[in-house]
Amino acid sequence: MQYIGMTVNSLVAGEECGYWHKHSATEELYIFLAGKGQMGLNDDVVDVVAGSVVRVSPETWITWRCDPSEAKQLQWICVRSGGTELPENPTDAAVDFDRAMPW
Repeated sequence: MQYIGMTVNSLVAGEECGYWHKHSATEELYIFLAGKGQMGLNDDVVDVVAGSVVRVSPETWITWRCDPSEAKQLQWICVRSGGTELPENPTDAAVDFDRAMPW
């Protein structure tokens, strides 16, 4: 897609990203699927578990790790977006009340 990207990632117990990074214009959404770990967000550390969702705004320094005592892999999806800001209510939708439903 032109303005959205996605990756699926995992780390084993004690494994970490190994670096900090930040984006100047890209926003990221981390959706954790399994395991437990921590994310470094600027000067804060946030605990994450399956079901955690963390939004990372541009210019935020981030890193992450799988908790060393965790038996499961820390698994997550990262959704990245760029381009232009989305409106609160999209105005580009077309509606057809007369079109028959497929079921």
